[in-house]
Amino acid sequence: MEKVERAAIKVAQTLESEILSGALSDGSNLPTERQLLDRFCTSRTVIREAIALLDSRGYLITKPRHRPIVRRPGFDSAFSVVRNAASQLLTDAQGLRNLFETRIFMEKALVRHLALHARRDDIVQLKAALEANKQCIDNSEAFYQTDIAFHRVLYRAMNNPIYVSIHETYILWLKQRWQQMPDCQQRNQRNYDEHTLIYQAILERDAEQAEKIMGQHLENSWQDVKMTFELIRQETKISEAATGEASLLID
Repeated sequence: MEKVERAAIKVAQTLESEILSGALSDGSNLPTERQLLDRFCTSRTVIREAIALLDSRGYLITKPRHRPIVRRPGFDSAFSVVRNAASQLLTDAQGLRNLFETRIFMEKALVRHLALHARRDDIVQLKAALEANKQCIDNSEAFYQTDIAFHRVLYRAMNNPIYVSIHETYILWLKQRWQQMPDCQQRNQRNYDEHTLIYQAILERDAEQAEKIMGQHLENSWQDVKMTFELIRQETKISEAATGEASLLID
């Protein structure tokens, strides 16, 4: 097994060098498994281990029954590795709270910066995102997407791809929790109203107010996220009770 691992690492290193040099271009398909077998004169197991290594490092996009696609390293691919690794640490309320605290800290800083330095284009984009958010209050799925878009404007306004990648990471980590929330137009209305207050504070160049409202907004959002853990516990208890009753009937 150790011999297979060493061979896989050697193959992965060769392919990684070719991706970095551009010999394997970004967005292109990796050579077929048969081509790689012939080229490296090795086993199918070694090739598949090498592909798994490259995938874990963010150099490939892999899908079942499709040839892997080459992905030249960038901020987004680097963060994708972190997303996949950290997602396993977010199955409990405390782990998710730790994540959420970083988001609160980040977005409070972003709105403060935007209130002090927003350009005309930033304001236009934020206003458009707010209007789209308003139109979807009675449609929770659409509201969720426009909610993301509103917050994304804050990150994009920094003109730095790292911030955009951070935002996408937050979305990926929190998506499952948001999908577990029951539809609630009242919650949508509250979130829209808070978005409006954030926008107004930025428009008025009131950094203190923008930061304060964003903090309140995300704390309210955290309460919604935290509720999903209780919903799951309740569903588990109901399922276990139903299983127990069925067992008694069989006995």
